[in-house]
Amino acid sequence: MKSATHFASMLAVPAIWLAYMCGTRENLWYRVTTSAAAIRAIGTMPHDKLERFLLSYKMFEKDQFVGAPGEVDLLTDYYSVLNHLCAIGNFEKMYLPPYLDENKDVYENQRLYEKQMADYLEIKEGSKVADIGCGRGRIAHHVASYTGAHVTGLNVDEEQIRLAREYAEQTGLLGKQLDFKIANYNDRLPFADNSLDAAYYVQVLSYSTNLTAFFGEVYRVVKPGARVAFEDYVMGTAFNESNAEHQRMKNIYKPVLGGVETSYPDVFKAAVEQAGFQVVS
Repeated sequence: MKSATHFASMLAVPAIWLAYMCGTRENLWYRVTTSAAAIRAIGTMPHDKLERFLLSYKMFEKDQFVGAPGEVDLLTDYYSVLNHLCAIGNFEKMYLPPYLDENKDVYENQRLYEKQMADYLEIKEGSKVADIGCGRGRIAHHVASYTGAHVTGLNVDEEQIRLAREYAEQTGLLGKQLDFKIANYNDRLPFADNSLDAAYYVQVLSYSTNLTAFFGEVYRVVKPGARVAFEDYVMGTAFNESNAEHQRMKNIYKPVLGGVETSYPDVFKAAVEQAGFQVVS
């Protein structure tokens, strides 16, 4: 009886997943094949890689990255596995989008947000754009396909950059509209002064060692008058550092969101403005 129940539960999980995926309306084949590839990648991972992934969770005991030895190793150990786990479902891009259409799921709302962002940034054919913290490169791919622009994605994780290049090559955009570089956004950005028409990132800045320095680097590489988009979560203004329950909740959400530091809105805004940007929304 136990074996029959176990077998039924094993069948139920993929059946529920398949029913959900088939109920979606956008890019069904891509989403199913991406999920299947992610499951295969996890199933064939070396044991030591999975062990390093589990050990990387100790970075969430930190409140900020400070550039100490080993921090980048924790980060890459974490994301080199997490990106595959997130790709099984709706979170390959690893961000929670604004809820723009209640009739669409997370993936579809991500695509709506990315189009809205690209429109706001006035990205067009021929524009040169940076995607900072690009992950597997799927946002960059969508922005490039949607606008005709050239997008360069940056990420510290070699595994995700490999996957980004692989997909861009499969779709014929690598070297034409898409390029990807291994880079740490806490270092000098690999672009010349005033060389980009736009830049953006989506929920990646919780590993910053210096917010003002980072935004200053973005300001350096974009052209005068260029628009940028910084989409991130911030600390609620009612958060109380001395409240034990608030701290407990913070410690719970940090590994869920994959975040080390969460800035208050006024700290975030001040760093952006100190770099030279004008905040418009």
